Amino acid sequence: MTINRISLFVLLFGFCFTPTTWIISQDKITSKQHVVKKWEISVAANSNISFRNWEDLPNPRSFNAFPNILSKVGYGLTTQLNYSLNDAWFLSLTADYVQRNNATETQGYLLILDKDGNRIVVRCNAIDQKIHQLMIGGGVGYRILQNLSLQVSPYLQFDITNQKYKICDFTEWDDDPIYKKSVDFGVSPSLVYNYKWLIIQLSYHQGLTFSNKITFTDEQGVEIGGFGIRNQLLSLGAGVRF
Repeated sequence: MTINRISLFVLLFGFCFTPTTWIISQDKITSKQHVVKKWEISVAANSNISFRNWEDLPNPRSFNAFPNILSKVGYGLTTQLNYSLNDAWFLSLTADYVQRNNATETQGYLLILDKDGNRIVVRCNAIDQKIHQLMIGGGVGYRILQNLSLQVSPYLQFDITNQKYKICDFTEWDDDPIYKKSVDFGVSPSLVYNYKWLIIQLSYHQGLTFSNKITFTDEQGVEIGGFGIRNQLLSLGAGVRF
């Protein structure tokens, strides 16, 4: 009986560690490496939600100087180039085109100029704002699973256009005179799921500087001060990879 057990153990041990089993394992690695391309390009359209925070809010907070900045849905396009270091790690270069939409709360009533130049009081709870931006980043990624990867990319953000504003339905879109264009720096973690040629990407952009400014001027148009704004963006998109 003991001899039979020993024989069975030896048989199982030999089966598990024979060259055949090693070849099967090697085939899996080869198959995985076959899926991972050395170079890969992806393009994805996305929707985003923009967040903006004031630099240093005093206590008590003045609503006139620091009104609430509301988040609104925008859209964007992400293009990415990946270079695989091995079957797990890769380097990435990313370009994000973004339309960021926000709204600034008011206290209900605003004094504006109509088309004839007359001053009128209108009721509008929020002033809509939009701006087009470009984010250029490069970072490193890791394939957690065969179809799921995590990447982190520092980026620079540039304002492509002036910020536009619109007061409810009383005005058309026009350049925002108190918004100052600038360059922002931040970090973006992303989670990407891919299936064959399809990708789904969830990204978060955290601005690290209070670069964008809301400025104030005197009656002669001379800047007399301003408040910095920190930008954040959460986006979800889908696209294709090549």
